[in-house]
Amino acid sequence: MFLIFLIIGGLSLAVLGQPVTVAAKTQQSQSDDGIPEHIKGYCEEVGEIYGICPELLEAIAFYESRFIPDVKNNNCWGMMQINIKIHEDRIFSLGYTKEEMLDPYKSLIVAADILSDLYEIYEDDNPIVLMYYAGQQKAIPRYRKYGELTKYVKNVLTRSEKYERLHGK
Repeated sequence: MFLIFLIIGGLSLAVLGQPVTVAAKTQQSQSDDGIPEHIKGYCEEVGEIYGICPELLEAIAFYESRFIPDVKNNNCWGMMQINIKIHEDRIFSLGYTKEEMLDPYKSLIVAADILSDLYEIYEDDNPIVLMYYAGQQKAIPRYRKYGELTKYVKNVLTRSEKYERLHGK
């Protein structure tokens, strides 16, 4: 087993035996909440199209990639870390290629499409939807039985609420 330690624009990653490709951060216009302006606009637009809270999309993007659009981690690509193997059919049905998951807007569209389907199935249960999105299905029985949330779900929901407050909602 080997350890790779990367420091990129103040963001450090330690990865055990997993190839990770991360592009260097470029200077971007950011709003007061730390979200790049163009990403904030994309989240608002895509959120409106799919009926998903833009701040939730922003929070997911933050935890999946820190808003870096061209991150690749095994089969998970782009700002929203879309698994290009699992969601290959969905990507193509939306008119995209897997390479286009490195485009933040297209990554958001695919993520919102996934989330929309999950919300329909799980009746707007945010924790369950987020657990499925993050591949944490095994945590769902504990959530249902004890109300126990995963760290990912807690972090995304807390950040989403923070963004909502900052955006005056």
